[in-house]
Amino acid sequence: MAIMTLRIDSQLAATIERLAREEGTTKSGLLREAVAVLEHRRRRRKRAEVRPYDLMKKGIGCWISGPSNLSVDTSRKVGEMLQARKRARDLDRCRSFSRSV
Repeated sequence: MAIMTLRIDSQLAATIERLAREEGTTKSGLLREAVAVLEHRRRRRKRAEVRPYDLMKKGIGCWISGPSNLSVDTSRKVGEMLQARKRARDLDRCRSFSRSV
């Protein structure tokens, strides 16, 4: 184990001694545990910051979902669909007009 020297003020030293006594451990053991808890919290917080995209990015675009040109002719297809609706409405108007005459 590595040895480390740490300079702290007397108030913090008293707090460390009191906590070590209350926990029934050494000051070194208390500080090791405190650092481990801090590291665990930071890792958990970092994990929580992961976006759903980050979890899925390897799989995005990997599935076969149909023809690859689905959006290529969209404007043309929508235009044709609207024209077909208009023709159908016009035919219905012509039919209802010819029936009423």
